[in-house]
Amino acid sequence: MDVRAVLWLVLCTMVASYLTPGLQAHAGLAVALVALACAFGRAALGLKLLLAYVLVTVWLQVDVRFGIIVPPPLALALVHRLIPIFVALGLLFALPAAKLTAGIRQLPIPAGAQLMLTVMLRFVPTVIAETAGIRDAMRVRGLLGSPLTVLRSPLRTVEYAVVPLIFRELKLADEISAAAVVRGIESPCVKHGYYVNRMRPADAAFMFVCLAFTAAAVAGPRLIAR
Repeated sequence: MDVRAVLWLVLCTMVASYLTPGLQAHAGLAVALVALACAFGRAALGLKLLLAYVLVTVWLQVDVRFGIIVPPPLALALVHRLIPIFVALGLLFALPAAKLTAGIRQLPIPAGAQLMLTVMLRFVPTVIAETAGIRDAMRVRGLLGSPLTVLRSPLRTVEYAVVPLIFRELKLADEISAAAVVRGIESPCVKHGYYVNRMRPADAAFMFVCLAFTAAAVAGPRLIAR
């Protein structure tokens, strides 16, 4: 797919997830995105996020009904709205880094914004990968323990995870900036990439379907309520 089509999917998902009224319509949006993730070979990620969506939804309903304030319902509501966006971002992060960069360069935005968007989209998967590595290292050294141990001493667990993560990300930031300078990020010349990113009729049709689905998710429940 064209990178711009996937970016359009992420944008439509963000709009739909935050503006769709009603639990049923929002759940339908989440299921549709998970089905799309399965169709594009990201079934494991889609099913995990769907399970998380179900758990957060049930937990949120219990909190609201019985007046439970731990965890805060506002935090659960925020996670509830973010999970569909994570599904769309999973499709975006699955693209090769060079193809993602080539697609962002074709966006009609300033060069500084292109660079910022590229670094941001590539830094998030790096943080996730580094977090997984730190978790495995903690498990090997016996610092992670069982879920009960983590709940019993959360500050100790967070300290062992956050401190190495911060130092690792600082080092990675220096490495990324050095690599960007070596590859001519400061050069005013037109840059080319290995991947050819072209908009095809199928990509245009996909973007139109995303727009139509977003409009239906946002406006449909309101029209039915009238």
